[in-house]
Amino acid sequence: MTQQDFSRRSTATELMDTDPVSFKEFDDYLRDLERINVLTLAYRPTLLWLKRVLADFPAERPISVSTSAAAVAACCGS
Repeated sequence: MTQQDFSRRSTATELMDTDPVSFKEFDDYLRDLERINVLTLAYRPTLLWLKRVLADFPAERPISVSTSAAAVAACCGS
């Protein structure tokens, strides 16, 4: 197995994007992934980062996922 380079964003196709599956299977995968993220505390660094990014946004300004993605690109490169 080839070792992955985690210093850069991967362009490889994600396993969940390769084979067609039913809605139920996909939903099950996402629920399992959520459990893993909760158990491994994977949400913590993401939410801490988001809190720092949102501190620069006016409270009355709505924010969307695309706004967050733009902030990531501006802050961390694409």
